[in-house]
Amino acid sequence: MSDIVERLEYTAKHGLTKAADAHRYASHAEARDEIVRLNDIAMGLQTLCDQQALEIGRLRAEVEEARANSMSNWGQRERAEAAEAERDRLRDALTPSAETKAAYIGEFHFGIRCQDEDGNEVTRQVPVPWDTVKEIMAAIRARAALGGKP
Repeated sequence: MSDIVERLEYTAKHGLTKAADAHRYASHAEARDEIVRLNDIAMGLQTLCDQQALEIGRLRAEVEEARANSMSNWGQRERAEAAEAERDRLRDALTPSAETKAAYIGEFHFGIRCQDEDGNEVTRQVPVPWDTVKEIMAAIRARAALGGKP
C-alpha cells in the first residue's frame, strides 16, 4: 500500500504534467508507457478506495451490532434491576420488623364462638398474635426458598 502512496505522490508532483504533455516524450511508446503507469496507479487507488469502503462498512456493522447489544444489555439490566427491587420489596414484606409489625398487627383475626352476657351465641373476632404472624412469615420465606415446593 505504501508503494501506491509513493506512486501517487510522484504522480502528483511529476506525472500529471508528463501525461498532459505526452507530445514531449521521445516516442509514442514512452507516452503509452506513462499512460499505462498512470492507469495502474488509478486502478491501485480504486482498489485502495474499495478496500477502505469495505472496511468502513465492516466497522459500521460492528458499531450497529455493539449498539444493538448495548440496548439489549440495557434492557436486560433494567429487567434485572426491577426483579431485584421486587425481590427486596417482597423480602422486606416477609421479614419481621417494626414496619411489618405496624403494617400487620391487628390485620388478621379469627372468630371464636361464645356466648354474650345474655346467653346468646356470638362470634367474637380475636386478633392473631404477632408471634403467630411471624411464624407464618417464616413459613412463607421457607417455602419461597424451596422454589414453592412443599
